[in-house]
Amino acid sequence: MHASLKPCVVKSSSSVPDTMALVKAAATKCGFSKISVNDDSTLLQCIDTTKLVKFVDDIVVEIRNTNEIHIRSKSRLGAYDFGANRKRIERFQSVLTGSS
Repeated sequence: MHASLKPCVVKSSSSVPDTMALVKAAATKCGFSKISVNDDSTLLQCIDTTKLVKFVDDIVVEIRNTNEIHIRSKSRLGAYDFGANRKRIERFQSVLTGSS
């Protein structure tokens, strides 16, 4: 885990379903696939495949307190990811907050 990565806050959202719509749109824009959302719209799960060697990585996005976004990215294989998970989280946060 990267201690310097903090939860992302979506300021323009006023409800969990609104926040999840933004999260889902950001996941799609990032090119994540197999996107699924739980029944109460607080958890999104998806995958990302690395371009070069086609490793599959799992991404979990959790909504807490209406607009606080917690993101986890984990490689399925290997002991070291060369910073890919951190970069993926930073890219997702950037897309979600509109700074990309």
